[in-house]
Amino acid sequence: MQPQYRWHHRVLKILFHGEGRRLVHVLLSLCVLSPDTERRRGGKGTMRRRFRDTPTVDKPLKIVLADDDSAFRRLLGRTLRQDGHEVVEASNGSELLRCLTEPSLASPLTPSADLVITDICMPGLSGLEALAAMEHADYLPPFIVMTAFGSNERHEQARALGAAAVLEKPFSMERLRREVGRHAQSA
Repeated sequence: MQPQYRWHHRVLKILFHGEGRRLVHVLLSLCVLSPDTERRRGGKGTMRRRFRDTPTVDKPLKIVLADDDSAFRRLLGRTLRQDGHEVVEASNGSELLRCLTEPSLASPLTPSADLVITDICMPGLSGLEALAAMEHADYLPPFIVMTAFGSNERHEQARALGAAAVLEKPFSMERLRREVGRHAQSA
């Protein structure tokens, strides 16, 4: 072991053996288990946190969520599902149109979505092109459009096509929840 790293090794040995190990566990429990979380054990000994004040909705919506960034799409989908909504995910504009135009297998007479949340810039068919393609449909659900490359022209274009709201990335989950809640109340 190189001389400049010996003291690191000694500190780690003290912290993770004997009394130091117990101290580390106490400190971690104070940091991780704050009063607004509850402790739950997940698979393989991992610690998951579930916030007690997670909002739930009175009327769950059927939401189609389209974004080409899979990690961001999963994050938004998980957040909306925790709030009690039914979420169908699409990775591009073509999948979004297919989700909106194909009748629901469970009940073909009901609309396929109560709300659409889509990114503007996606490969193939963009979110605005999908919104324009749905213009002459029998039922057009409200669209919430997200963009990381927003300009006033894009915002105006989205609103002219019928977008109910335009969210500029990055945005907070609370802002998304407010917009979705606003549409849940009007639905």
